[in-house]
Amino acid sequence: MIGRPLVSVAIPCYNHERYIQDCIKSVIGQDYENIELIIIDDGSSDNSVEKIKEMIPACEERFVHFEFRHRDNKGLSATLNEAIEWCRGAYYSTIASDDVLLPKKTSTLLRYMEEDKDVAGIFCGCYILDGNGKKIDSLRAPEKLYSFEDIFFRKYNIIAPTQLLRLDCVQCVGGYPENLYVEDWYMWLALTEKGYKLRVVDGLLVGYRQHENNSSKNALKMHDGRVEVLKYFSENPLQKKAVAINYLFASIDFTSISKIKAAKFLFESVSYNKEIIFSPLFASCLLRLVIPRFVFAQAKKLKCVLVGNSKDIVT
Repeated sequence: MIGRPLVSVAIPCYNHERYIQDCIKSVIGQDYENIELIIIDDGSSDNSVEKIKEMIPACEERFVHFEFRHRDNKGLSATLNEAIEWCRGAYYSTIASDDVLLPKKTSTLLRYMEEDKDVAGIFCGCYILDGNGKKIDSLRAPEKLYSFEDIFFRKYNIIAPTQLLRLDCVQCVGGYPENLYVEDWYMWLALTEKGYKLRVVDGLLVGYRQHENNSSKNALKMHDGRVEVLKYFSENPLQKKAVAINYLFASIDFTSISKIKAAKFLFESVSYNKEIIFSPLFASCLLRLVIPRFVFAQAKKLKCVLVGNSKDIVT
């Protein structure tokens, strides 16, 4: 391990007794050796702490440095900041306690990071897992380099659980403001605002678990969380446009839940940026309100068929 950079992996845990051991085992199973593991239980009310304690001997044997602490609940951002204070690596990766890393995740992303010193974060694709850990789908993001405006205006395809970040860059932006609900998006904005780039590379290297407790399924909380994040960038002259765009995305999310709320979000977007009515995204939101949902579903299926057929013709 001489000369190989240390990678810090942080696992914030909260009420994931069913999944936490699989998560830890996936870090143990990384084919990259020079890893330290930081686990913080954020006041779980289930048996998560006991499950973690059962893994301590294996962790102490596997990792060059291992920390486990548990305390009263402080929230995810505070937990991540606490973990960052303990991390000693050149690179930093946080993994939710219900997700898993595939064996080559760390070594693969680290290789890309070592090749491009101007990149603050590397991301990849992932498998979607059900509550039992079965692969039910996959998400592949196109290879691309992202800038601040890409992230600010939601023109990105980044899968949060796959990230590997430079620890000094994370520390340079001051970590995470506490009580944020969409803390990963804040970090991407803070890093790219400093001029760093984020890069997505090919590969399915993480197992992202989708189940009934996923916070990302709560559309309203996600919307409110994003608007809260944008308050930290209020001095940017494009901030109101970014807020308006987020209201349009909220309108899309709510079209299948409540068309009344979807319409409200649509027209609220105009209060932040009047020019937004000339955007293709605004037109798309408007169409979704007036055209039945099944028409969009059929159009999407048709597009998939046409794209599939065109690929067959090319090959």
